[in-house]
Amino acid sequence: MTAHIKWISDNLGILSKRRINHIVLPASHDTGAYLINWNINPSLGTTIYQKIYNAAQHSKFIKNVIEKWTLTQEYTVYNQLLLGIRNLDLRLACIDDIFYLAHTYICDKFDTVLGDIVRFLQEHPKEILFLRFRSDYENRATMTKERNDQVLDKVHALLGSYLIPRTTDNSFPTLGNVLSGSGRIILYYRGNCTRRDYVWSRHYVHGGWTTTTKVSTKLTFLANELKKMKRTNRNLNELGFTLTPGTWNIVSGVILPCIAPNGLHYLAQEIQATLPVFINDNQTESPKISAITTDFPTVEFISNVININKRN
Repeated sequence: MTAHIKWISDNLGILSKRRINHIVLPASHDTGAYLINWNINPSLGTTIYQKIYNAAQHSKFIKNVIEKWTLTQEYTVYNQLLLGIRNLDLRLACIDDIFYLAHTYICDKFDTVLGDIVRFLQEHPKEILFLRFRSDYENRATMTKERNDQVLDKVHALLGSYLIPRTTDNSFPTLGNVLSGSGRIILYYRGNCTRRDYVWSRHYVHGGWTTTTKVSTKLTFLANELKKMKRTNRNLNELGFTLTPGTWNIVSGVILPCIAPNGLHYLAQEIQATLPVFINDNQTESPKISAITTDFPTVEFISNVININKRN
């Protein structure tokens, strides 16, 4: 793995006067889904996902199939940060009073991920991060208001000195202003929780979602979403550079892998290869982008995202 590591601090000449939401950040989608902890039973009730989990306990083949369509990342959070990722999509579940990252199935411990973030910031004090927390959809019933508050208390205990307070009008500071202080993290938390001055929960704009494995369909969709976005001092505009399979894609990918998209890693490579052309085709709109999110980000993808900042 070749790492960019300090790409923000290495480009202060062109970035320091920009508001930090006007810097295009490489982002990982379902950041915590780099492993499935098969020893932790998820809280999925009577759903088909729970039945699949139960069956997987007796079949390595089923585990392999599920991992192909569930895992979205190759590296731990620490190594994603070393690679150049600066915007993390962290989805939570609580099982037996322990917090985990989850993507339908249970992934790594939340404490491990927080430790990775602390370690990176201690080693690279001039980098900034955007952390976006929410409940994993299938495990959402485990994340009550009380548990959301517990997560925020834990985040504050470990990362409090790095958290950038929300401004009164929700406008973002410039990178230069951020680096002149101690704050390094913009924290978003989507969910029912006690209001706190370090949680930036408004003005997050996601570029929509569409279930498709066709690159042309997704690029047309993203171009239309980008046109709708506004470049302001308060919006964090994200484009999801991912392909999302439907049920048939998954089934056919298992039964007929030679003629069907063969897992999320394959789909990620397909969509990432189109990023330079997409940016060229949408040059007038690209200054609106704050983050580009993908599965299995590569060095080439991250370099292409970083280079957008040199054009805008």
